Amino acid sequence: MGGGGLQDQRGVGVAAHLHCMRWQPMQTTRDPISVPANLIPSTSLTQITSSRKKRKKTKRAKDPNRPKRPPSAFLLYSETRRKHVQAAHPGHATTSVQAKIGEEWRGMDTEEKGVWMKRYDELKVRIAINT
Repeated sequence: MGGGGLQDQRGVGVAAHLHCMRWQPMQTTRDPISVPANLIPSTSLTQITSSRKKRKKTKRAKDPNRPKRPPSAFLLYSETRRKHVQAAHPGHATTSVQAKIGEEWRGMDTEEKGVWMKRYDELKVRIAINT
């Protein structure tokens, strides 16, 4: 057999038999019952695992008086447009109305969105001053 790799006595490549080889622990002559007493743990396995409980993380206390952050420019636009879109499509569900408002928002120019971004910036400054 060619190839120049390692071969056993039969001429078969050794690499082909590596998957058959298994590691086996060395046989000991010592009886497992005759283990010295100082090597046997005094606590049982259940006691060890029960003592390893997860620690609960403490949450930071939230300030109830803290002002909420301002709504985004899209939410400001959505609040003003929702009534008009619902009036134009009276039988539609809220999700489809919001989808139509989202389509309008994506189709707007940056100049048109700039009006709503300006309102958002004003609200953001006003909330920052109050905190």
